[in-house]
Amino acid sequence: MNVSLLSVEQVAQVLQVTPRTVRNLITRGRFPDAYKIDPEAKRSDWRIPQQNLADFLQKQQPTKIVEH
Repeated sequence: MNVSLLSVEQVAQVLQVTPRTVRNLITRGRFPDAYKIDPEAKRSDWRIPQQNLADFLQKQQPTKIVEH
């Protein structure tokens, strides 16, 4: 299976937030499959599976309110 991966900058652009905000979301577990390219390096870049971003966006959609 070929997984499409996104950089922190790409995710930030989609969410219209800063890369720092995306990194904070990663550390808070919002992108559960995100990983560092080089886990041994202190300042390694992250990769986020596109499906994680899609799931995150789906959860951000407001739920429909039914009025009685």
